[in-house]
Amino acid sequence: MSRQEVRKLAGAAPAQPIEEKRAKRRHRVFLAGKISHGGYTTDCTIRDLNDVGARVHIPSAIGLPDEVSLLILREGLVVRCKRIWARPPLYGLAFVEAEDIQSARRAHHVALRQVWLDWTSRQSS
Repeated sequence: MSRQEVRKLAGAAPAQPIEEKRAKRRHRVFLAGKISHGGYTTDCTIRDLNDVGARVHIPSAIGLPDEVSLLILREGLVVRCKRIWARPPLYGLAFVEAEDIQSARRAHHVALRQVWLDWTSRQSS
């Protein structure tokens, strides 16, 4: 007997596909990043990404505050983010504001510039 036939006999409605709750679909990526908050910076891996948010993997984080900065190393972009959800070591972030790391003006983002410069020099050698 097929699953459909079993559902009919049991009076169950046909299975519905999982509804996507995001306004924009994320794309799978595997990018190196840095998460920074309160003077603390840690490595992360960006797993999913679109222009309004990201899913990041942070193996060393016990918790993440409501607001953080995400440095996307390959792009040289620093993004102020809000934590939307947390299932450690995975976190969902919504983008608030982005700026190029080379022209960053916020004091906290300027400090990340050296992290990015160190990373780019290791990549080129």
